[in-house]
Amino acid sequence: LRAAAAGLPPVDSLDVWPMLTEGEKSPREVIPLGPDALIWDSWKLLTEAQRPSFWQGPAFPNRSSAASESSWAACAEGCLFDLEQDPTEQRNLYRERPDIVSRMIKRLESERAHFFENN
Repeated sequence: LRAAAAGLPPVDSLDVWPMLTEGEKSPREVIPLGPDALIWDSWKLLTEAQRPSFWQGPAFPNRSSAASESSWAACAEGCLFDLEQDPTEQRNLYRERPDIVSRMIKRLESERAHFFENN
């Protein structure tokens, strides 16, 4: 009751246990990651630069890495990844799939109204 009085959205109570234990499809179709990012079906959209943003491996980053943090930003102009075909997010399809980008941006804009920021 206090959460509703504070204007917080109701808990959706989706059961993800079968997905976690049996590999079934998630009951969630959309996962907002924040005001600038969204996962919808197999697609992941990033609309602003993400920091840090780099591909990690066994040798980088580490204590002796020379790269500055300013070089660790990507997606300033937007990124779209097909997580099923490209789970490591190496191929940006943002310019190749404007149809998906447009649909996801509209959905992200509608989801922003329900975001909770605790800062």
